[in-house]
Amino acid sequence: MPGGGLALAGAAAVETLTTVALASGWAYVPALSAAAAYTLCVNVFYFHFWSMPMPDAVGARKEFLKDLAVVGGLFALIRIQLLGRSSQS
Repeated sequence: MPGGGLALAGAAAVETLTTVALASGWAYVPALSAAAAYTLCVNVFYFHFWSMPMPDAVGARKEFLKDLAVVGGLFALIRIQLLGRSSQS
């Protein structure tokens, strides 16, 4: 795959930086947004269950839906953070 090393380095950077930002509480909403966008993109490109044969598609669909639930949880945390900010001002 052309650019595979660059893509891998970018993925590692996104995962590391968002993890550090979330654990430290620094840039919380941007880190949540980046994690949600990254997870959604990886999910769509990796778990393409709609083009797989049936036995493999079942497991891939399960993982796809699980990751989609994680993205939903990240969006919920973003909303909670933004609502908390607006009520404090």
